[in-house]
Amino acid sequence: MADDKVGQRVHFSFPDPAKAVGTEEEIMAEFRKVRDDIRERLKHFYESEIRKAL
Repeated sequence: MADDKVGQRVHFSFPDPAKAVGTEEEIMAEFRKVRDDIRERLKHFYESEIRKAL
């Protein structure tokens, strides 16, 4: 295991869409919601933390 140093660690929690129940459409909607939440959270993190440091 490498002993690499990192400048900052971040953790984002998201619900597990694999635990969704309901119709196939409802389950797919949950997967899409989590996907979109991940996209938005990472976009915001990039714009507020990474981009300004470049």
